Amino acid sequence: MYYNPMLILRGFQGILALIAMALGATIANVLNTHLPSSIPVPPGIIFYVFVAVFTLLIAVPYTILTPRYFPALAHPYAMLVAESTTCIFWLAGFAAVADRMRKADLCGDGACSSATGSVVVGVFEL
Repeated sequence: MYYNPMLILRGFQGILALIAMALGATIANVLNTHLPSSIPVPPGIIFYVFVAVFTLLIAVPYTILTPRYFPALAHPYAMLVAESTTCIFWLAGFAAVADRMRKADLCGDGACSSATGSVVVGVFEL
């Protein structure tokens, strides 16, 4: 039986995006509820969760379904734009979380392991 390596890669990308979304939501939850005085969730964390949702709902389905079912929409430049946009979003997202880890005391707030894991997943998602 033949397995398409790109389909396996897209499945792995979707799984990593789901893990990234869960880690970003965990950071937001810790910052919003588990502190003595809850602080607003930083925009970088919100953007990181957005990038994960964007990858799950737009980028992965577009790159999997369009070449197979809608070949007229699977122009090589459109695929390049989809991949480039996703790559730039992931780069900005994990950089924002890493910068927030450097500037703020996320480890003291209890979100250190989730923030570290989200940066690692963001690097692999890139």
